[in-house]
Amino acid sequence: MVFPLLTQPIFFGYLAAIAGALYLSSKPQNEAINLYLAFISRWTLFVVFAIISFTYIPENTLIAMFLLVYLNVTFNPQIKPVIL
Repeated sequence: MVFPLLTQPIFFGYLAAIAGALYLSSKPQNEAINLYLAFISRWTLFVVFAIISFTYIPENTLIAMFLLVYLNVTFNPQIKPVIL
């Protein structure tokens, strides 16, 4: 176990927050706005959860940072195919 059991909800909350941000950023009909909102919201959530993880996980901050970066980079918004 890399992280104590009490700190793991931080990462589950981060996954839920990213999923919610990507869902909300897919609502506008313009693809450029979708990508911009997804980018801004993901990296804003990254900064917020990085501060939270640095506060509550002081013993494994480097591993927590790598996990947050990995989760942030792997979840990408899907561009909807255009059917003519």
